Formats: sequence, C-alpha cells, structure tokens
Amino acid sequence: MNEANSHQEAMIVIGLMSGTSVDGIDAALVEVRGTETNLKVNLLAGATFPYPEDLRTRILDVCGGKALTIAELAELDDAIAKIKNVCKSKSLSRQLEQPSLEKSLW
Repeated sequence: MNEANSHQEAMIVIGLMSGTSVDGIDAALVEVRGTETNLKVNLLAGATFPYPEDLRTRILDVCGGKALTIAELAELDDAIAKIKNVCKSKSLSRQLEQPSLEKSLW
C-alpha cells in the first residue's frame, strides 16, 4: 500500500463495552488520525454509564445460567442496545459541552 492510500483523515469514533462485572457501559469518544505506521489517538471524552438495576439483574441472571426463550433473549438484547444508544448520545453531548477534555493517549 502506498503512502497516499494509507493516509486517513481524522475519524471520531465511539467505543462501548461492558465488562464482566456488568456494572454498566464504559464509553470512550476518541479521535483517530494518521497512517498505518504513524497512528495517533486522542481521548476526547470517557465515562461509565451504570445499568439500571433491573437490567443488570436480568443480565446477571442469564450469566448465571437462567434459561430464556428466544423472545426474552431478543427483549434483553433490545434493552441493552437502547442503553448503548443513550451512552453514545451522552458521550457526544459531553464532548460538545467540554471540549477541553481532549487528551493524547500517545
């Protein structure tokens, strides 16, 4: 790949994850720029958004082996997806309100 094709303009990316503690969703809003051999990542904002207690309990029950119907699994998946969408919106809002949070990771 030549240098012209490997160069990318800056991208703003939101990363979301939930760890094994199932305490909430961690969100990171980052700016990625550079090339494959010279990549720069800047943290713009980060936060943890706790799960509502009833949703956390449902997730932990499934992790503990509780059986679900396909309909119940789909409902749980939808509930988690809705929370993730809220997290994305809040992460973007926080960045717009507090642009001074930018901090280089490398």
